[in-house]
Amino acid sequence: REAVELERICIVARSHRYLRDEILPVVRAAGIPYLLLEADTPDYAGSGVRLATMHRVKGLEFEHVFIAGMRAGVMPPAWAVTEADLLRERCLLHVAASRARETLTVTGWGKMSALV
Repeated sequence: REAVELERICIVARSHRYLRDEILPVVRAAGIPYLLLEADTPDYAGSGVRLATMHRVKGLEFEHVFIAGMRAGVMPPAWAVTEADLLRERCLLHVAASRARETLTVTGWGKMSALV
């Protein structure tokens, strides 16, 4: 196996809150270099694994994408109850999943999302 440059990996979450509360603490504790892709952060701005929301990755591509938090109540969010809401969430998931050029890994725990 060849080593993968961290910049070619993106961990994607549904929301900023999930990134901040669930993903960032784990990445920091593991000592993994990262770049949080905020709205005004260029995706080439630094080294490390990219961390981003599903909205932020639109138009970007990565060799390896990990979609985190694919569990009920997170994706789709609990507030997404109408058919229109669920359609928007499906489209958002499609955007995130289609950012992967080589591998896509979907993670979650507890009750799995109905969108998977």
